[in-house]
Amino acid sequence: MATSRLLVIPGVVSQEASDRFVQQLNIPEACCVPASIAPYNPIVLDQFTRSQDLDSDLMVIAYSAGCVGALGWLPLWYRQQKTIKALLAIDGWPIPFWGKFPIYRVSHDLYTHRTTLRLGAGLEQFYCDPAVEHLSLWAYPETAWGLWNQVQQPQESHRTTALDFLQCIVARHLET
Repeated sequence: MATSRLLVIPGVVSQEASDRFVQQLNIPEACCVPASIAPYNPIVLDQFTRSQDLDSDLMVIAYSAGCVGALGWLPLWYRQQKTIKALLAIDGWPIPFWGKFPIYRVSHDLYTHRTTLRLGAGLEQFYCDPAVEHLSLWAYPETAWGLWNQVQQPQESHRTTALDFLQCIVARHLET
């Protein structure tokens, strides 16, 4: 099996929803934390990641409670002399994210989007418009339409799906 360059940390969701999310991304080498592991527990995440064949320069996608776990797990990853290529935080409200790596945020509605900007806006963001249910964003990103904007040019946003946003950001960081 190839070394995984993408770690997916779901929230407290069914394994089926996470499998569907990873399948939609179409990244065969993605490593997804299984539903049997508490995604909000950084110690358990650290144990899991140490048992996997992960690249030392990793991209991370975290969702909901997985954002809580990612926040605590990232320093443990760095202590192993490893790095993060980028972090994609999906509905990580109200989790603050800052780091020496690119951060991207995805929100299921405008309220979540606006209230997380002060907690580390990231380079680019996507929010659903019209709003979708929290779990729908994870399980069906191809149906979640919204606006993609950049911090540098907030007035210039374009309409797309959450899946398109995610795939573009992941491709950008996995190519390098």
